[in-house]
Amino acid sequence: MIKYGVISTDTLIDDLLHWKTLYVAGRLQKPIDKSPEGQFAQLMALPRTLQQKITSLVDPPGKNRDVEEILLQVAHDPDCGFVVHQGTSGIVRSSTIVQSAKTILTADRDDDCPAHA
Repeated sequence: MIKYGVISTDTLIDDLLHWKTLYVAGRLQKPIDKSPEGQFAQLMALPRTLQQKITSLVDPPGKNRDVEEILLQVAHDPDCGFVVHQGTSGIVRSSTIVQSAKTILTADRDDDCPAHA
């Protein structure tokens, strides 16, 4: 989707591929709000799985605070980016392990199949 519609598709593609005018790059830039309110809005826009992972990293067991309350706390933390990175890494790591195990098990089955021999 072309948000602004102020250039032709050909010009868009040419500028993205060859960086002649940097017009498109400039239009695609969005300022990042580093205020706690801006970071909170960004945290609330994250996928639910990542919000839950961040919550589990920050909230001690048994406290049972609301996800919104925890994300607001994280937004005020100077290490907010690090906490999000930890949450993302945990999801990616576990997902990678599961996917690797599935690949290994599937590859083993394919080797036993006469059609693949």
